[in-house]
Amino acid sequence: MTLAKTIRAHGLGCCLAAAAWPLAVGAQPAGSDTHRAKSAPRTASAAAPVQATFTIERTPAWVQPLAADPAVPVPAGPYQLVVAEEQVRVLDHGAEHYRHTIRQINDTSALQQGGLIDLSFDPAYQRLVFHQVDIVRGNQRINKLDPRKIHLLQREQQLERQVIDGRFTASLVLDDLRAGDRVEWSATVIGDNPVFGGRFVDTEWNAYGNAPTGTWRLRVVAPAARDIHVRVGDPATTTVTTRVHDGLRETQFKRTSIAQLAPDERLPSAEYLKWQVELSEFADWKEVADWAAQLFARAMQPSPAVDAQVAELKGKSHDRESLLRATLDFVQRDIRYFGTEGGTDSHQPAAADTVLRQRFGDCKDKVALLAELLTRMGFEATPVIVSAQYQDASAKRLPGPLAFDHAIVRVMVDGKPVFLDATRAYQTGRVQSREALDLGVGLLAQAGTTALAALPSGRDTVRVDTLDTFAFPKLAREGTLTSVTTLHGEWAETFRAILAGQSRADVQKAVDGEIVRAYPTLVATTPMEVVDDGDEDAVRITAHYRTGEFWTLPEQRALLGRYAMGALARPLRLPDQPTRTQSLRIQTGRFLQHVVFDFGEPFPGVQNTPRLDEVNDIFELHTRGQGQSPRQEMFGELHLLTDTIPAAEWTAHRDRIVRIWPHLGGNVLVSPYSVSQFAALRTEGDALLAKLRKGDLHLATQAQAAATMKLLALDKALDSDRLTPPLRAQVLVAKGIALDNLGKQDLGRGAIESALMLDPANAEAHAALAENALGRGDDAMVLRETAETLKLSPSRTDIYLTRGRMHYLAGAMGPARDDFVIALQSRQEVERMYGTIWLYLANRRAGSDPGKAAEAVHAFEPSATYPEWPFSVLQLMENRTTLDAALVASQDNGQRSASRECELYYYAGEKALADGDMAGARKFLHMSVATGVTEFVEYQAAQRELARIGDK
Repeated sequence: MTLAKTIRAHGLGCCLAAAAWPLAVGAQPAGSDTHRAKSAPRTASAAAPVQATFTIERTPAWVQPLAADPAVPVPAGPYQLVVAEEQVRVLDHGAEHYRHTIRQINDTSALQQGGLIDLSFDPAYQRLVFHQVDIVRGNQRINKLDPRKIHLLQREQQLERQVIDGRFTASLVLDDLRAGDRVEWSATVIGDNPVFGGRFVDTEWNAYGNAPTGTWRLRVVAPAARDIHVRVGDPATTTVTTRVHDGLRETQFKRTSIAQLAPDERLPSAEYLKWQVELSEFADWKEVADWAAQLFARAMQPSPAVDAQVAELKGKSHDRESLLRATLDFVQRDIRYFGTEGGTDSHQPAAADTVLRQRFGDCKDKVALLAELLTRMGFEATPVIVSAQYQDASAKRLPGPLAFDHAIVRVMVDGKPVFLDATRAYQTGRVQSREALDLGVGLLAQAGTTALAALPSGRDTVRVDTLDTFAFPKLAREGTLTSVTTLHGEWAETFRAILAGQSRADVQKAVDGEIVRAYPTLVATTPMEVVDDGDEDAVRITAHYRTGEFWTLPEQRALLGRYAMGALARPLRLPDQPTRTQSLRIQTGRFLQHVVFDFGEPFPGVQNTPRLDEVNDIFELHTRGQGQSPRQEMFGELHLLTDTIPAAEWTAHRDRIVRIWPHLGGNVLVSPYSVSQFAALRTEGDALLAKLRKGDLHLATQAQAAATMKLLALDKALDSDRLTPPLRAQVLVAKGIALDNLGKQDLGRGAIESALMLDPANAEAHAALAENALGRGDDAMVLRETAETLKLSPSRTDIYLTRGRMHYLAGAMGPARDDFVIALQSRQEVERMYGTIWLYLANRRAGSDPGKAAEAVHAFEPSATYPEWPFSVLQLMENRTTLDAALVASQDNGQRSASRECELYYYAGEKALADGDMAGARKFLHMSVATGVTEFVEYQAAQRELARIGDK
C-alpha cells in the first residue's frame, strides 16, 4: 500500500452516540433488519453490570404488523427484504421499538446472511422481547422461535476503536433454511436512554446496505401533546401520513422499491441524510445546548486531584501560552483514549476527578477534564459538541443530541476562540497550530446558546509541501534526489500514528513507493529522516535516492529527464468511473510542490519555462517553470476550494482533470554539449551547410546530407563527457547507422561494436549490427546478431526482414519466405509493403509462377484505398503496371527521387532474374547502384547481386 493510500485524515475519537453509519466497516450495516439500540457508554463510576435477558411474548396490541404486498416490486437480489418496518410507541416512561422483517432467500449464496437474526440492546435501560420467528416454505409456516437456540453475546463491536459499549446481542441461527424460503421475524426493544431526560429522539434509515427492499415503513405512535419534530431526508421518495385519534398522534413514513445501498467511501456525509428519517422532541438548538451544558456541568466539578494537577502544570510552565500548551499535551497524551460506553454515559461525561484517577476516557471525558483544568487556571474554556461524520451537514439535521458524535473545547486566547481536540494524541507544536479544522459547525455546551457556531475551516491550510532536489554534479554519472515532504496538521498526526503502529521498514517502503512510482529508476540510499517541527504541528520527512539511469537521449538531440508533481497529482486522483450519479467527497486545502534540478556544469540555450493557470469552482492550479544555467526549477500549487464535487459536475470535472494531468509533470531538457562545444558545433555546422549549398560536398540524397550533419553533432556529444555509458552506447549506435548511410560500413561496424562493449544488452545495437553485416555481406554475423536481438526483444518483427533478406541474397528461399511471413504478421509491416515485395520475389525465386506468387501475397497487400509508395513496385512485381508507369509514380512532388529509383530499379532487376532475363537484371541492378543511395538496403543488395551474377 502506498503512503497516499495509507495516510488518511486523523481519526477523531468519536464517542457521543449518534445515528449509526449505514455501511460501517466491520459492523452490520445500520438500517439492516436487525435491531440496534442507540449507543451508550459505561465508565468506571457506573454500577455493576446488569444481567441481560430476553422474553417471548405475543405481539403487543398497539402494533399493526405490515403484510407483504405482492404488487410492490422488490429490486432483484439473492437476498431481499420484502418488508422492513419499525413501529415506535412513545410513552411517558420511555419508548417501545417494534421491529418486523420479512426476508426472501432467493439463492444459496444468501443462506448465511438470511439465516442469522441478531438484535442488539443495552440491558442497563432496555428489555428485549421476541414475538415471532418463522420460516415460510410454500403454504407451510414453520415456527423457529426456540429460546434454547437464542444466545446472548457481549460482542463489543467497537473494541478496535477503544470503546466498550456494554451492549448485548441476542443471536439466533436458523436451521433447515433453504433457497426459496421466506423468513419472518419480529421483536420489541423496550426502553430509551434516560440521558435524554425523557425526551424522545430517534434516527431511522429507509435504505439498507445488506439488501434491496420492497416496502419500508416507520410507524410512530405518541401522545398528541408530545411535540415531536420530524425531518424526512428525501420527501420525494417517502410518503408521510398523520392521523390523531384517542389522544394519540400516529405518523407513518413509507417507501417502496428501494435499491440496496452500495458502499462508497468517497460519498460526502451530507448525501446520507437523504436516507434518514429523524425525530426529535428537542424544540431547537437552545434546548440541546442547555441539555449538553447540564451534562458537562456535572462532570466539571472541583476536586483535590484536579487542584493538584493544576498546580503541577503551573509549576512546569513559565507563561500562560506554555501553560495552555502543557495542559493540552497532558490531556491528549497522558490520558489515553478509551471509552466504556453504556447506559446514560453515552452522552454524560465522567467526572474530571474520575478521569484523572483512571487515566483514560473518551472524547467527552477528556473534554470535561481539559475544560475543567483550563477553567481552574483562569482560561475561558467551553465544551463544544460536533459531528466528525457530518461536519457542515449537521446544520441540516433536526436539533437533537443525535446530531453530534464528538466533543472538543473552545478556549479563548487573547480574546480569540481556539478550538482544541483533546483526543488527538499525536499533535505537537504551539496551541494555535493545533486547532481542530474541518468539523463544520458545532454547538457550545453552554446554557443559553441558541445557534450552531461555524468552526474553523482548513480550506486555506497547507496540507502537504514537497521539495524535490535533483543534483547532477556530472551528467555522465548518476545523480541524487533529496525529497523533503512536510506534512501539516492531521496529515502529520496520521503519519506519527503510522510510525507508532508500523515497522519503520514498512513506512519506508510506503514513502519510497510514492517516489519510485513517479521515478522508476530511483534507488534509496539511506533510511528516511523524520523530524518534528517544534512549534508547528508538522512532520518533515527526508528521503535520499540515487537517480539511476535518469536521462534519455531521444533522437540524440538533448538529454531528457522527466519530473512529476506528485504532491499535486495525488489529491486530484479520481475513482475510475466514466459516470457518477452521486457527489464525490474530496479534501480541501493547499498542496505545494517545488522541483529543483541543480547541475554542476553550465548548459547552453534558453530553458523552457512552462506555465499553467487553471481556475474553477472546485480548485485552482498554478504551475510555472524557470531556468537559468546551471539550475532549473518548477513550482506548483494546488488549492482545493470545496469538499464536494456534485454529481452534475462529475463529467466536466473528470474531463478537466484529464486535460490538465500532463501539466502535473513534464520534461527537463539539457544540452549534451558544453557551452564551448555548442558554439563550435554551430560554427562547424554552418560551414558544412555552406559546402553543401555550393556543391563542394557531393552527396546523392538529403538523407546523406542529414547523416553528414548528424555525424558532426554525434562526435561532439561523444567528446562532451556528459553521457552515461548507456547513453554513450546509444550515440555510438546512431553514429554507426549514419556511417552506414554514407556507405562506410566498416567504420559503422566499429562504432556499433564500441556501443556493445558499453552496453552488451542493447537490442538496438544488435539490430543495427545485423543491418550493417547485411550490407557488408557477413551472413554469419547477420544470423548471430538477429538471434541476439530476438533474445533481448522477442516482439521485434523488423529483424525478421533483415534475416529474410540475408537468406534471400544467399539463395535460401525457404527460410527467407518463413522470415518474411513472420514479419508480415505485423500489420505495420504489411502497410509498409516492403515485406510483401520481398515475399513475392522469394516465391518467384523458389519456382512459383507469377500467378501463384501473387496469390501467395494477396493476404499481405495494403488496406489503404489509395496506397502510396512503394505500391507501384508491388504492382510491377505482379505485372499489374509497367516500369514507365512505376517511374512516374516514384516521383516526389513531380521531381525525380533518387531514393525511390534506387528501390524501383533494384526490384525490377530482381523481377528480371525471376523471369530469366539476365541482361535486364544486370541493367536494372547497375541503374540501382548508379543512384548512389548508399543508405538503402536495396543499394547494398544490388551490389551483392551484381557480384554474384557478374557484371556482364
